[in-house]
Amino acid sequence: MTASTRRDFLKLSTALFGGAALTYAGSLAHSLAQADSSKPNFLILVLDAMSAHNLSLYGYARPTTPYLQNFLNRATVYHNHYAGSNFTSPGTASLLTGLYPWTHRAIALGGLVNRSLASTNLFSLLGPGYQRQAFSHNPLAFALLGQFAQDIEDLMSRTAFALQQNVPMLDGAFVNDFPVAYNTFSEFLGISEFYNNPASLSLGMLDMIAIKNAQVETSPNYPKGYPYNFHTYFRLEDVLGGLAKSAVTLAAGDAPFAAYYHILPPHAPYNPRKEFIEPFMNDGRAFPVKPQHPLSVQRKPQDKLDRLRLTYDSFIANIDRELDAFLRTLHEGGALNNTYLIITSDHGEIFERGEYGHGTPLLYDGVCHIPLIVFAPGQTERRDVTALTSATDLVPTLLALAGETVPAHLEGRALPGLGGSEEADRSVFSVFAQENSAFAPLTHAVLSINKGTHRLIHTRGYPGVYEDKVELYDLADDPEELTDLASEDTVTARRMKEELLDLLSAADRPYQPK
Repeated sequence: MTASTRRDFLKLSTALFGGAALTYAGSLAHSLAQADSSKPNFLILVLDAMSAHNLSLYGYARPTTPYLQNFLNRATVYHNHYAGSNFTSPGTASLLTGLYPWTHRAIALGGLVNRSLASTNLFSLLGPGYQRQAFSHNPLAFALLGQFAQDIEDLMSRTAFALQQNVPMLDGAFVNDFPVAYNTFSEFLGISEFYNNPASLSLGMLDMIAIKNAQVETSPNYPKGYPYNFHTYFRLEDVLGGLAKSAVTLAAGDAPFAAYYHILPPHAPYNPRKEFIEPFMNDGRAFPVKPQHPLSVQRKPQDKLDRLRLTYDSFIANIDRELDAFLRTLHEGGALNNTYLIITSDHGEIFERGEYGHGTPLLYDGVCHIPLIVFAPGQTERRDVTALTSATDLVPTLLALAGETVPAHLEGRALPGLGGSEEADRSVFSVFAQENSAFAPLTHAVLSINKGTHRLIHTRGYPGVYEDKVELYDLADDPEELTDLASEDTVTARRMKEELLDLLSAADRPYQPK
């Protein structure tokens, strides 16, 4: 973590503002229309593990995003936007570097970008002409921000806006090598979402006791306890409210700013406020039942998956309500006057085939299809983009908008509506290679390619039927991926697999044995 030299400038100020969402939607248009012509600001809000499949703004059956929908008549909404992977490390790395996981190689839990590509990050490429600020209380995303810390004036503490810190975060004592310290202390020695058998008996026990306390110390409004990330617990209104005020303070400065705010919700554990759970409890919504997948890790029965989906949907609805206050504070504080506000995610979430969550070999649409909404300065009408786009597109888009050089080796391209054009024949990719070495060819991986309305999933290196498995779905006719067309439409399957493997082969070339 870096010590800021502009601490006074970055002190939090201003307060939340009142007003109805519909009233604000109209005044938002006015503030955007008044944007000046100086170099723009960028504010990126990443809502971790938010699947486009579960948002009513994209047609989902449950009304999960009514507040956000009030503002979309002044935004560009991307309908077919895809993450680089299905969990935080590779997904966030793709978002911040403009590179796919097979290139940046942050493919493991807590993985880092290949050292030779570490300067290919949004903060470095925008340069010191921007006041750069970042926050995440997702530890895996924070590890990546730690790798890029020399390019960030203010890397905010993971405990910012928290109600309470659950356990000592010893990695804070090793600020010059945070990522390694984090993986050692917070993941290997203690427990987390992914490591439930800590190597340290004492740290592991402290962790477990603290987490239990966080779960039982509930307010009357949180039947499942406060949201938490194994290290701290917090309230959504505190986190989003604090971040909005930080952005307002940045906007009051003389330099343009680039802020990256990566919050954990709606990532598990799903702990929404009570009033967002009750409307969905007996709403009669039924979702397709899909056969359990051989590579499922959780292997949950359908009734359990349905209950988890309900609390996830409730958590999204809770976030949606707090986004109303977040946007209102930005507007009233002048932070949107010359700012591109980007709302997106690092990956999605699934509740199917025996699996819930993400970060497993299942690479279906729900875990890779993510939201992307952009409020641009001066935008006065809604635009809907249905062309395929990728998380790798964010870096080249923002660089072009800032008038900076876009490196030729980036794998993303400018987004349609923000300098780019819609390309009917474009392909976008997602990669899961968590169990593969980052320094070897990706022979044990699951990869997907979207082209047109088709999605092909290729599984390689898993014993048995999934040793060299290809699945093909037409998302236009079969959005739930229930009918595998690989044996029926062999021409499309062959062409898409060849395109996918050609690119993978090129990416693997530097890692082939000499």
